[in-house]
Amino acid sequence: MADKKNAKATTDTGIDISKFLPEGFEADGLVTVGGLRNICPAEVTYEQKSPIAGYIVTVMDMPLRESLNRKGEKEPWQAIIVRLTHATKGLEGEDVVTIEAGKDVLVPVNGSLRNNADLLRAASDSDSVFFGVFQVTGKIETGKPTPMWNYEVQIHKKTVARTGSFAIYNRPVFASANGARLLPGGNMFDAKTGEVASA
Repeated sequence: MADKKNAKATTDTGIDISKFLPEGFEADGLVTVGGLRNICPAEVTYEQKSPIAGYIVTVMDMPLRESLNRKGEKEPWQAIIVRLTHATKGLEGEDVVTIEAGKDVLVPVNGSLRNNADLLRAASDSDSVFFGVFQVTGKIETGKPTPMWNYEVQIHKKTVARTGSFAIYNRPVFASANGARLLPGGNMFDAKTGEVASA
């Protein structure tokens, strides 16, 4: 749960939301949660020589984005949520900014991260949260229009329980390297094709 000291009863729009509270609820009990997360793309991590260190919270599907290799097409992608234990560099809009420890950031699952089954398993572990360090070591030419970023990922053997602020809403699903994941009822969703295969 978010920290009570960050609570506010007036939104940035100037609306006093305390009048919407039910009887017995105090305005100082409101805590702002959620919001946009900064993204830490490989090129920023590499150029700024800024490793990403923190707890690997989960992996999640993101909204479709412009394809890097096929102009005019959209493609699915995933990102790993990391709760920073050390400040790092990332993007806020188009600007490179410092992101403080304690914040959650998005690390796009691209480059060599797509094939890192150990990392994807750690990100979707239903019982434990792993600590990891992500460093971009450079690019690998693949013959495609854009080269592949190479990550060195280190995961600590010690874990913390997936409770409290590390709890995953709904239920965790294993994110495979090809983007396939289980849906409720046992069906399989393929993020690359958008197809749902019946169990």
